[in-house]
Amino acid sequence: MELGGISEGKTIKSEKWTAEILEERQIQIGRLRLNAVLVKIEVCEENIKEFLERFRVKFSRGGG
Repeated sequence: MELGGISEGKTIKSEKWTAEILEERQIQIGRLRLNAVLVKIEVCEENIKEFLERFRVKFSRGGG
């Protein structure tokens, strides 16, 4: 949402991109349980560079 999207169910849309949650599940690595989410992201070609720069920062911080 901080990248400018509006939530519509399992889809988040903006003028420049759309993200859709395709699958949510828990995985276990040893004793550690993690939530895994498969997300499909579509970005207009002219906006891909800006989107990836902003997304990388959010992704590397775990969204925080």
